[in-house]
Amino acid sequence: RRAYEYLDMEAEYVPPGSNGLIVVPFFSGARAPRWNPLAKGLIFGLTVYHTRAHVFRALMEGIAYEIRKVIETLEELGIKAEEIRLLGGGGKTPTWARIKADVTGRRVALLEFLDAALIGDAILAGKGTGAFQTYDEGVRRLVKIKRTIEPDPRYVKAYEKYYRLYEKLIQAVSPFYEEIDRLSPQPPREVPWDIDKLIHLLYRLERGE
Repeated sequence: RRAYEYLDMEAEYVPPGSNGLIVVPFFSGARAPRWNPLAKGLIFGLTVYHTRAHVFRALMEGIAYEIRKVIETLEELGIKAEEIRLLGGGGKTPTWARIKADVTGRRVALLEFLDAALIGDAILAGKGTGAFQTYDEGVRRLVKIKRTIEPDPRYVKAYEKYYRLYEKLIQAVSPFYEEIDRLSPQPPREVPWDIDKLIHLLYRLERGE
């Protein structure tokens, strides 16, 4: 944990855009809304002048770019997302929370209790035992916002340019996902049947493979 916090503090002093370093975080395929199990990760712009702090921040920025992509997809469907609420490990790092706010242009809310699974279990148990009349009541009583982070207009403007470049990079390398998969197929993972395998199978069936 201390090493993680140390990296977070280092990344805080790296400017938005990580001095031209971009990480596309498709290390286990691309999830919603891209849905491409063959997608591969990418580190672009790396030079001898970049440090581990640059790489760490660029990775956090890459994940934030994907969150923005999800928000844009929701808005295309008529669903507005005015606030992002952080749960789990992603809510423990102030630097990452700030990055998410600036990349998405949305207010980010940090919750008092970050374990989403336990909160959900408590709400279900409360509804089942009659402690809550409705699930909404359980959410109102148990989900408490600790503080919020507003996007900084200066950094929002800077990230707009990097996000557009990020999207161009994905479009440029996407045609090579299948080719590199054929040249060097990934070894099977020793995990039980899961959604990743199902998506991969459906993707291949759709292509007639």
